[in-house]
Amino acid sequence: MLFDLASLTKPLVTTPLALRYLDLDRDLRDLPVLSGFRKQAWPLTARHLLSHTAGLPPWLPYNGVPLAQQLNAPLPWNEHPLLVKPVAEFGQFPACYSDLGFRLLAEAVEAVSGESWAKL
Repeated sequence: MLFDLASLTKPLVTTPLALRYLDLDRDLRDLPVLSGFRKQAWPLTARHLLSHTAGLPPWLPYNGVPLAQQLNAPLPWNEHPLLVKPVAEFGQFPACYSDLGFRLLAEAVEAVSGESWAKL
């Protein structure tokens, strides 16, 4: 069976680094790089990002700009048509594949470790 290697590298590389540098249940909205998420009423944790339960849309175009910066741009990301809404109470999202979770984890790991992703 063949798989798209690019899609597999995100969890294979990001997960061990997230487990090394991040507390899975820490609210990451306090990191400056993820400050754009402070307006949401529920926490944004590594556990949610790793399990695709953060309520993020499946994807946004990759343009080389840090994702957190992209999400702070004029695009109303919280009104994205593919954004998953909470099903019961804040933070209770159904699992929905989102490569954005792994991109945000990478930015959080850089912020916490003080190292560039390339160096890690």
